[in-house]
Amino acid sequence: MSVAQVHREVNEAIGSLASRFAENRTVRTINAALIDLIPLVLIGTICIAITNIPFYPLQETLNNLTAGHWSLVSHIITFATYDIIGLAALFSISYALSEASRFVQRREISTFIPLFTAFGCYVILLAWDPATYELALSQTSPTVLLQSPGRTGVFAALFVAFTATNLFIAFGKLCQRLFGGGRRTIDSTFQIRTALWSVFPIVCTLLSFVVLRLFADWVMSETMLEKNLEGFLQHLITGGDFFSMLATIICMQILWFIGAHGTDTMLSFLPQVDLVSQSMAGLNASTVIPLVESAQTVSHTLNSRDFYHCFVSLGGTGATLSLLVAMFIFGSAAKGKKLAKISVFPVAFNINETLLYGIPIVLNPFMLVPFLLAPLLTACLSYTAFATGLVPPIIASVEWTTPILLSGYLETGSLAGSLLQFMGLVVSFLVYAPFVRITRRVTQQRQLENYDCFKHVASQAANNEQMYLLNRRDTVGEIARELVSEFNTYFDAGNIPFYMVYQPKCDKEGRVVGSEALLRWSHPTYGMVPPDILVELTDEAQLSTPLGRWITRQALEEYARWPKQKVEELILSINLNPRHILEDTDFPAYIQSLITTLQLDPQLIEMEITEHVAVRSDKAMREMFARIRATGVGLSIDDMGVGYSSLTYISDFGAGTVKLDLSLVDRIASNIQQQEIVRSVVELASQLHLVIIVEGVETKEQLDALVNLGCRYFQGYYFSKPLKPADFIHFARTQGTTTL
Repeated sequence: MSVAQVHREVNEAIGSLASRFAENRTVRTINAALIDLIPLVLIGTICIAITNIPFYPLQETLNNLTAGHWSLVSHIITFATYDIIGLAALFSISYALSEASRFVQRREISTFIPLFTAFGCYVILLAWDPATYELALSQTSPTVLLQSPGRTGVFAALFVAFTATNLFIAFGKLCQRLFGGGRRTIDSTFQIRTALWSVFPIVCTLLSFVVLRLFADWVMSETMLEKNLEGFLQHLITGGDFFSMLATIICMQILWFIGAHGTDTMLSFLPQVDLVSQSMAGLNASTVIPLVESAQTVSHTLNSRDFYHCFVSLGGTGATLSLLVAMFIFGSAAKGKKLAKISVFPVAFNINETLLYGIPIVLNPFMLVPFLLAPLLTACLSYTAFATGLVPPIIASVEWTTPILLSGYLETGSLAGSLLQFMGLVVSFLVYAPFVRITRRVTQQRQLENYDCFKHVASQAANNEQMYLLNRRDTVGEIARELVSEFNTYFDAGNIPFYMVYQPKCDKEGRVVGSEALLRWSHPTYGMVPPDILVELTDEAQLSTPLGRWITRQALEEYARWPKQKVEELILSINLNPRHILEDTDFPAYIQSLITTLQLDPQLIEMEITEHVAVRSDKAMREMFARIRATGVGLSIDDMGVGYSSLTYISDFGAGTVKLDLSLVDRIASNIQQQEIVRSVVELASQLHLVIIVEGVETKEQLDALVNLGCRYFQGYYFSKPLKPADFIHFARTQGTTTL
């Protein structure tokens, strides 16, 4: 086996493992909840970045616009968004996890009850202070301040949300076993019943966190764990040698990976710029310091936050500016590049939470390797550059939001600092690039697999009025919401990517008597989307009217061009969506206006409805059909199945054409029962003066059997598949045309 094959198989194995992990329901739910935090992160980080841009005219303009209070305004907005991100994560994750539970999905309990319980647990574990208890005993009103509600508290929020929500659900199941009928014995409203039933799991969950808090306090006091851990980390980080640097970076990245703010945690022990480094500010930037003599200088450089901010975390922790570049070059055309575009501005200022939560990097095992390796390599490169004197020591401190290249020059007073940062970008890009490419392949494969599942469920929903797609909390719901979001964008912009095809209706000699207009959409990622799924999604998204009118206009405008191409007197059939014609009370007037504007003969136009809709239509729908017939347009019954006993009703209904469903055709050449059914339908239709068209004809044997049974007009792949307009015109000219 070649090295390339081994490399490919290893990559596929890693990708498969990461894919299975990402498909885990809990991980998927947490990742979705973290993505919901991106708007808050963007707002806060943009304020931070703008405030720290070292460009005086911009700052002066902002101060003028805010009456000299830009710094205050920016701080308030940042505090209300970025600085409460931990609290927002608690709510977002708790809400997502509770919505995914069967208690909420069955509407047995409100989504917000587990959320409020998680918040109570957060207060118990992290916000409650023993001093509060002392104040309560002295009857003094205490002030409880939430500890770490900002970006440093995301890990704590993740832990509390996950633990509290799952404990609540577990205690809820226990409550059902113990008091299964208790809720039904309370004679009150459903909301009160569910609220009272939730008392038991709430109390049990809160008590669990009380025990956890007391145990944690006991461990801390007895073992002095927190103090000893801080001492160990301080000794590790301030070692000032190569191995201390590597250990610091590894700890930092692992903390970020699990959701904690690794940078603030690890670098809180380091100063901005060591005084020894400051004393070297007078050194000539071009001076090359011998390796032995520079050892102390390198130690002081490694003991400054600026080294990590400017020469390790390029674009944010994990050297993610290189990841951003790799996403633009190798990322998927959909989510990857969209997220990259959103992240450009904050990452340029070393703020990368949009990538951490959006890709995501947090809890994503596939991204752990490059997330660790990229900063380690940039650190080694920077260490070597400083140790050999190729780059002057850090002589000044800059804001951590200063863009790279500029920060490298300002901190070292030399272009060598900027060049070092650029080299670090190149090295980390080479680390991230293959992982981004593999992620793209794995993601695309997973998308297609998920889409196959979506198509199966969506087809069921299209035939079941009780099933809905948009409110599902799984991959089916995600794809449905993604497609609907695209629909809204298309319709709002008036740039609809759907198109119409036309399937010929022929006589037994193959001459064209008419055509059925059919909707199609080729999605750039998923390929052809079945029309019944399109209709189902637009119905749920309340886009039935704009889609129905678009289909009608497109079909009639195309039909108006046929006489100019010497294709005349053909019947055009357009499918009607029941929800559309019920919602769009002005649809008959819309049809009339199109017919008048395009100068069409309404007697050559049919609106098709399914047998199911026709037979079960109510008074309002029958009135709408009557208004449509009043325009001169005919009605056709589609998918006529074994319920042919309703033919008399359909005739009274006003239909002039009936299409036999393919379920009556598939075995017509050999199935005696099917033959007798079709023979009966044809005879009755003839008595009622209804035109019969048989759809789904695919073989000559089927055609011959149907002709012997009295059928005259056909539609199916034996004659032609649905064709684009130009192809349909060519087909009609080649085969010839005739009238019904």
